Amino acid sequence: MRFEGFGDGAVEFFEGLEADNSKAYWADNLALYREHVRGPMEALLAELEPEFAAGFGKGKVFRPHRDVRFSKDKSPYKTHCGAVVEQGRGGGAYYVEVSADGLLVAGGCFHTEPDQPPFSSLLRVRNCCWEPDSTRPSILESAKNPPLAQPSPPSHSCIWPFWCIRR
Repeated sequence: MRFEGFGDGAVEFFEGLEADNSKAYWADNLALYREHVRGPMEALLAELEPEFAAGFGKGKVFRPHRDVRFSKDKSPYKTHCGAVVEQGRGGGAYYVEVSADGLLVAGGCFHTEPDQPPFSSLLRVRNCCWEPDSTRPSILESAKNPPLAQPSPPSHSCIWPFWCIRR
């Protein structure tokens, strides 16, 4: 299957799911989900697979069901479809998500070590995001849609195990 984009059916499906996040809606619209959401997402991953560097695995589409065991919100389905292509724990990853709001593309690392290549220093990468120099603003300052809650700038005593840049 060739990727030809996410059509209006994807937006229609997710708008309906946001209005009625129930098993009945899901069952009635499963064909719409498969044709306009899941199918195109799998086609996108298959088409992009040769573009990724050696060592990256095959793309994976996340399951549409939410884990509601410990959540106050018992809505059974996610209101987006996300997929990831990753190297594995500690390596880089690419993420794509489609929802009623549109398309999100992101990349980042999870469970990195401070001296892990290719960064040579995770702290240096984090500092670059928060501390602008004379030639460029901070990534957070230049983002059109900055995060709702921005963490405080990193310090030597505060090293988070992940980072992500999204647009």
